Amino acid sequence: MRHLQCPRCGHTFTKPNDLDRHVNRKVACEPKVADVDPRGTSVAREESQKHKRFGCEWCSTALTSQQSLDRHRTICSKRGTLDNANAILSFIGGKPLSAADVATLSNSEVLRLISDTVRALQSRAGTPTEQATTSTTVTGDNNQVHNHQTVNSNNVTNVTVNVTVDFGSEDVRLSLEELESLLRVHPINAVKDLVEKTHFSSESGRNWFVCNIKDRKAKVLCQNRWVPRDATEVVYEVFDKHRNVIDETCDKARNEEGELSDNFRRRVSRWERESSRDDFEDLCQEKVKNLGYANNPKFRR
Repeated sequence: MRHLQCPRCGHTFTKPNDLDRHVNRKVACEPKVADVDPRGTSVAREESQKHKRFGCEWCSTALTSQQSLDRHRTICSKRGTLDNANAILSFIGGKPLSAADVATLSNSEVLRLISDTVRALQSRAGTPTEQATTSTTVTGDNNQVHNHQTVNSNNVTNVTVNVTVDFGSEDVRLSLEELESLLRVHPINAVKDLVEKTHFSSESGRNWFVCNIKDRKAKVLCQNRWVPRDATEVVYEVFDKHRNVIDETCDKARNEEGELSDNFRRRVSRWERESSRDDFEDLCQEKVKNLGYANNPKFRR
């Protein structure tokens, strides 16, 4: 059992909070040991810092237990930045970063490091016979890295590598071919599949999830931080955005009806019929909500 002693009167306590309450009381105790003023100190905080022996290897955050460390690892933004950075560096042939490389860097500095690496690799890859014009842009606001390369010998290569974007900044578009493939399933599942492709695929990453269905809590990614929001609002916002994209693409398909196959026209007609049902919105939102809960980090370790 630990014995914590008051530096003024010498009284001992077994709990840091009890000692804090004693030394910070309004009337100071009698100075039997030393005539000092211990008020304003927090022994409990100092004791807590002493027992924070479990450090995160990505962001150097110190925690008091292995369980807390495991929980922190699932939502560590620096870990996500490192995974995305290594995916980009692997794609362009660069040397992967370690946890120690990014532990002291901010997320924007990691993106700047990737941009410099891309430029260095492109400058070494250029040859006199086949000159290439390259441009690399790093956007810190939505954490996207775009690398475009155009070769003069009639071969044009456009490479785009996306780091997980902030919630609400997704660029959701559908071609007619993608729409035809999407509408092969039931319209309710079509919305869910498009949401999964936009928010939870390996290419896009995860930028929102539902914490607990009963508590109606969700978290969204905003400037490399997980921000809590109401799950009902998030689910409706996601559903409404993707339904509108499908509606707009169906309208575009209607304008080009002469070029569509009979199967495609039937799928568009089924979408318009099913999406006008009274319960369509509720059923779709339930699917989207369950998808967000299934992508909670505690289920994807």
